[in-house]
Amino acid sequence: MDFVPVMLNVSDRKIIVIGGGEAAYKKVRNLAEHCSNITIIASEFQESFSDFNAEKVKMHITNVNQLESYLKGDVIVIIATDDQTLNTDLSVMCNKLGIMYNRIDDNTSPFIFPASFELDGIIVSVSTLGKSPSFARYLKERLKDNVRVYSGALPVLQRLRKETRIQDFHKRSKYFWDLLQNDDFWERINSGKFDDAFDLGLRLSKE
Repeated sequence: MDFVPVMLNVSDRKIIVIGGGEAAYKKVRNLAEHCSNITIIASEFQESFSDFNAEKVKMHITNVNQLESYLKGDVIVIIATDDQTLNTDLSVMCNKLGIMYNRIDDNTSPFIFPASFELDGIIVSVSTLGKSPSFARYLKERLKDNVRVYSGALPVLQRLRKETRIQDFHKRSKYFWDLLQNDDFWERINSGKFDDAFDLGLRLSKE
């Protein structure tokens, strides 16, 4: 499996979640923070689904062809039922229709969800390619403290990107890399002296 990490903007994408149990609920809970166009299709829904402003379609799926009317256009499908045979039939249909999908009980889907978190404008994701989701979640939690230490530098670096006048791509890239190796820069960041860190970065860009 050759997965390439990407960041996908789902704010305007239609998401179809097939399943009404705990696994489907977890996917909807995470997606609802970023996407407002979610349709959940299931024969029964656990009570927690009432927390989400999502369209709910109650359907006892006996034939995957019943879903074809929903699987049209620019959609992403999450297959999250507890019936492996049904999940297989749904993934075959998605492949036939050329629809991007994620099947929760199989790591050969066209895309998978990594364990991830967002902190102070930084998104970190960890994946074991389905080998051990619990280990991915463990690593995610361990990384949070490290990211918290460094996240204060992001607004400073964002300002410097706008203010520095280095035009050459390679020189600009080297400048930022060297700045991130500068102990004085990090000392100012860790002391909360963000304006001082910015002034240092601006001065170094002119040297």
